[in-house]
Amino acid sequence: MSGTSLLVMRAFYTLNVVGAGRAGLQLLLDDRKAVQDSWGGPVAPRLAAVTLGSMWTAVAVTSIAGLVAPVTFSPLLLFQAVYKGLFFLTSTLPALRRRQPADRPALTMGAIFAPYALLLPLVLPWDHLFKELQPWA
Repeated sequence: MSGTSLLVMRAFYTLNVVGAGRAGLQLLLDDRKAVQDSWGGPVAPRLAAVTLGSMWTAVAVTSIAGLVAPVTFSPLLLFQAVYKGLFFLTSTLPALRRRQPADRPALTMGAIFAPYALLLPLVLPWDHLFKELQPWA
């Protein structure tokens, strides 16, 4: 694994600790501004914001371990690349086509998620991720 790939992975782990950690805790604590920023308005049921807040906080906490052992915790980055890529395809791209004020949260999140979806596949340690893959074993 190249030093550049490890540096990029650590940069994404750091973004997770800072960005996902802050946003996750704000959503868990029912911070009205965080809910407005993430969703564009109140969320009903509140369970959706708590679920997202829990996931983002878990990503932030796990990313602390990723800073120490980036390859070992690379499945977390793979998970993020997939879910953020899916979000971009299903929410951000349609919002770009519509260009409506109500689409602002999807565009904002898409701008944050795009680097994860586009760059992480270039630096993930694919050999490590699939080294012991034994389908249907």
